[in-house]
Amino acid sequence: MMFRAIACGVVSAVLLASAALAQTSVIAKAGEWKAFGGTTTGEPPTGVCGVSHDLNARYFGLKLFAGEDTFTIQMGTKRWTVAEKQRIGVTMRIDDYPVWTATGTTFRFADGDMGIEYDINKNQVGKFMAEFRAGSQIRIQFQNPGMPEWVLGLKGTSALSDAFMGCTRKLK
Repeated sequence: MMFRAIACGVVSAVLLASAALAQTSVIAKAGEWKAFGGTTTGEPPTGVCGVSHDLNARYFGLKLFAGEDTFTIQMGTKRWTVAEKQRIGVTMRIDDYPVWTATGTTFRFADGDMGIEYDINKNQVGKFMAEFRAGSQIRIQFQNPGMPEWVLGLKGTSALSDAFMGCTRKLK
């Protein structure tokens, strides 16, 4: 009986430790923007750092996963009515800086919201973050009539960019 109680305690401790590793936490906040870091819930858990904006039922996230050569941008909202696994052109422009272009793939977030994601090469993140922290707004256009243009204010992004970049330097 004592062995069973100890075994249950050990198993519970391991499960709790695993759950604690599969979490992110906010490391900086400015305005509607947050920088976060932690680990994914995948197997095995992977380190992740990111910057996100979640306002008016629209989510924008820039994430770096440990060991990856690209940064992932994910956006989503309940309002989109596109099918999953669609390839859709996306342009992003921060103020008067040059336009960023990508082709994203639609997917469904765990909460049911439709999303789109695409990658930026890791060697371009310095340029992107310089524009991101200096800019006042980002205009995002989707080449799909079911996905209207987004304009997000960038107030506060300068203040949290250092926390985000510090987090990315610690990823293994």
